[in-house]
Amino acid sequence: MVVSEIRSLSHNENDLFQTGVNRKAFIKVLLVMLFVSVAFVADVGYTHPEPTDVSEGSYNRKSKLRLASWNIRILSDNSRDDTELHQIAQTLIDYDFIAISEVRDEKVLKRVQRILSESGAEYGYLISEPVGRAGSPHKERYAFLYYKGR
Repeated sequence: MVVSEIRSLSHNENDLFQTGVNRKAFIKVLLVMLFVSVAFVADVGYTHPEPTDVSEGSYNRKSKLRLASWNIRILSDNSRDDTELHQIAQTLIDYDFIAISEVRDEKVLKRVQRILSESGAEYGYLISEPVGRAGSPHKERYAFLYYKGR
């Protein structure tokens, strides 16, 4: 259901901030992100799960579904070098489904996806259309990364 809602973000005439984003779908995405954040904090507190074993190119995951929501400030291709993206990927690899806010462009997600793939973890992603004030050069997007092995 979430996947279909994300895909429908740019396919409705009911505009939010004149960006082409469906209001109901946008609210559902935000509620999912809030639910994921609350569920994660309620389940494990503010602790990080055990690190995922990525030694020798293997990717061993335990049976629990691990969810995360992360607001990565100004996540864009121009704002992050490969060192920073490797650090971000080291955290992302421990989760199966990650909701990310403040994404500025899709190119940075492709770079993160490549870094995760090089570690032996195949991730896919969905990304919303840009949202924000009309005429503003800085529009944000919302993305969902998901581990393809689930």
